[in-house]
Amino acid sequence: MTAAARDSEAGRSSRPFLVGLLAVLIALLMAGVGGLWYLSATGPLTLRAGGDRPIAAATLFVPAKSPLTFSLLTQPERIVAFQQAVVEPSQRQQAIREIDQLKQSLLDSTQIDYDHDIRPWIGNEITFALTDRDLDPDRAGQQLGYLTVLEIAPDRQQQASEFLQLFWQRQSLANGAPLAEIVSGVRVLYANKQSSAVASALVGSQFVMFANDVRVLRRSIQVAQTAANLAQDPAYRQTVAQLPAERIGLAYVDTRLARDIGRGASKDVVTPDAPQFAAVGVGINATGLVAKARLVETATASKAVSEALSEPVAALVFLPANSAIALASYDLSQLQSALAELGLSDGVLPDFLRLAAAPTQAAGPSSLWDWAIADYALGQLRTGQQTDWILAVSRQPEGIARLDQAAMAQGYSVVPVAIGESEATAWTRFKARPHNRTTSNSLETEVLGLHLQQGDYEIFTSSVAGMESALSASQSSLLASDRFAEAIAPLDKVNSGYLYADLTAILQERSVTEAAIPLLKLVEATARPFIRHIDTFAATRDGPAASLSVQLRQADEARQSQGR
Repeated sequence: MTAAARDSEAGRSSRPFLVGLLAVLIALLMAGVGGLWYLSATGPLTLRAGGDRPIAAATLFVPAKSPLTFSLLTQPERIVAFQQAVVEPSQRQQAIREIDQLKQSLLDSTQIDYDHDIRPWIGNEITFALTDRDLDPDRAGQQLGYLTVLEIAPDRQQQASEFLQLFWQRQSLANGAPLAEIVSGVRVLYANKQSSAVASALVGSQFVMFANDVRVLRRSIQVAQTAANLAQDPAYRQTVAQLPAERIGLAYVDTRLARDIGRGASKDVVTPDAPQFAAVGVGINATGLVAKARLVETATASKAVSEALSEPVAALVFLPANSAIALASYDLSQLQSALAELGLSDGVLPDFLRLAAAPTQAAGPSSLWDWAIADYALGQLRTGQQTDWILAVSRQPEGIARLDQAAMAQGYSVVPVAIGESEATAWTRFKARPHNRTTSNSLETEVLGLHLQQGDYEIFTSSVAGMESALSASQSSLLASDRFAEAIAPLDKVNSGYLYADLTAILQERSVTEAAIPLLKLVEATARPFIRHIDTFAATRDGPAASLSVQLRQADEARQSQGR
């Protein structure tokens, strides 16, 4: 076996333990958060984790430029215990069973019993870091470097030491006795076989450390004695200081990772541009999670848009309340570049919005919408058996005329269509129908889109049914929806617009959305037990600052039951 193959095999075989350990810790957190649906609407959760720590203490062991670091700043059981304290006895048993099932399934392959082996000694901080995209870039293949640091509760060093002894006894049965070395005064143990590359260290009475390769632990222990660690990085500390102090989690991430995942890139693909880091604080309120993020401010950091909103844009009145996705902001011509920053192609957009410029026009496709610099709202929803898009944008007659010309240049006819008492313009053309013995008609009409004036706005839709939904939205619009209002309530009031999503509706249409958003498939695969608790999420951004809220479906049910 080649060295590269051994590295690859070692990375795969050590993954069950490290990923299982991390997964169960996150599962406990999420299960506790999922249980917040039992909270009353007037019973705010005042759990403030991390004490007076401005940052996670374990980031002392994380190299400053690690692509991803996440710290849970409280014991997972503290969240779960809070949830248990406010539920009815019958509901407590249901929640306990759910948590136990998660722990069992996630740690099944690790030979670790969380309640017996880890819970007796774990403290108020757990840090996970992706330290390296490739531990040895000079060799073929790629092996990521992972680090997990668990804080030891006061006076629990003995229990932590006994856990490590038991862990290595189990490992020895399959892989032989571990190797040992001293790194900067810290004793490091690591597997004697390449087929099991896990490594561990006990750092005084404070931390238990695990890594998927001994090289990760060596560097982590060494950087703790220099200024090259994340805890001492000025940009990290300054950025985190701008986040709310009330938080149960703290992350620091190279935003290129999100773009790589969004593109569906394999782990061998490394985005070539310079890293751009963001700090994220995660908190809890009475109805769900709230995350606040801030980009590290550099010369290349994104600037705030020229239009800062203090209220949702009025164009949202044309989106029905049952919209699965809604995006509302200013300057539609910037939408494609914004998607590119997230690693998403314009394939997530409706066909009518991706209408290409006519060949006689020198400018690119985006120039067709360069007139749409005022407010707009874009939404997706289910109408009957199909998925439809609605776009409401402040109208500009010359720009709309150019769109009609571009549609004709692409072979579409521009024809009037009566919809109720209104008349819309449709972009249509004939196309061959798949062979069907039951019909003699071999042609069908393809509709690229329709548009129609409503006051100061032009409404674009992907179908007649979509246009009918937009025209009747004023009777029950997203803008007037209590659900939408609750979703955006925790977000920053001054911002550049909102992204809103109904997660249940999105997952029902996942065959459509997964192709455009690979991250959706990853999220569902890793968080399936918790997704059923989520009702909506919303996000906003203003320059380097961003915020996200996750509303829990059962929290709404609890409020309704209390009102009865």
